Amino acid sequence: MSSKPQSTAICGAHTSGSDSDLITSLIFLLTISAYCALIFYTFAVNYTSYVIMFDIDFLKDTTRKMIELARLQPNEGQLDGLPKNPREIDVEKFELLKQNLQKYPKLLKHCTLLVFPLDDENYIIIGGNMRYHALNDIGEKLAPCDVIDSDTDIETLKAYIALHNSSFGKWDFDLLANNWDSDDLKSWGLDLNFDILEDEPSEDELDGDDRNKPFTAKLTFSSEVMLKKFIKEQEQMLADEYGCAVSYSGGEL
Repeated sequence: MSSKPQSTAICGAHTSGSDSDLITSLIFLLTISAYCALIFYTFAVNYTSYVIMFDIDFLKDTTRKMIELARLQPNEGQLDGLPKNPREIDVEKFELLKQNLQKYPKLLKHCTLLVFPLDDENYIIIGGNMRYHALNDIGEKLAPCDVIDSDTDIETLKAYIALHNSSFGKWDFDLLANNWDSDDLKSWGLDLNFDILEDEPSEDELDGDDRNKPFTAKLTFSSEVMLKKFIKEQEQMLADEYGCAVSYSGGEL
């Protein structure tokens, strides 16, 4: 008679344990669900912010890709209405470019070629013609490229070419001379007068009579046409960089 209550007690304890496990499982599932909901909410908010800032096309951007050099064409004027690339290759600078691409191979990852798709599934180079030639010379087979939309008009492509090669600033020679190594700057191909950076006397080194003394340089040209061409190209640069005023006069050559 006494064995039945004992059996009932054991059965009751088993039922209570099952309920506890079930509650624990439900709490775990609710916690996971809440965590997933929080992650989803955070993603949705950030996604919306990116869409507002950059528009949805930015997030879908698939324009950056690795392209075989064999499918890239330098701009030789082959695209109707687009003039040939107006930049010339300087032999010395070209060698420096090849050396630097080999020394800093990840540079192109951040400074890609700008290309436009052609009908034959090849691409014309809008920006980076010299880098293309340098990659060819050092034996590379692929180049990281940003592909311009195929519906881009010719006038916009011309603007891209000019903007890609334009410099909108000027060098601070004092900062370069005091904070940068001139040998490094030379190896990176900067167009600077390094003798000035290295040898320019300070104010204290000049004699009193020389500190405010103007200096004059005489330039002789073969014709007035060449002289005017020089003035047109150099006058503003000389004024901005050196505070130099330019004048000219005719005479016997």
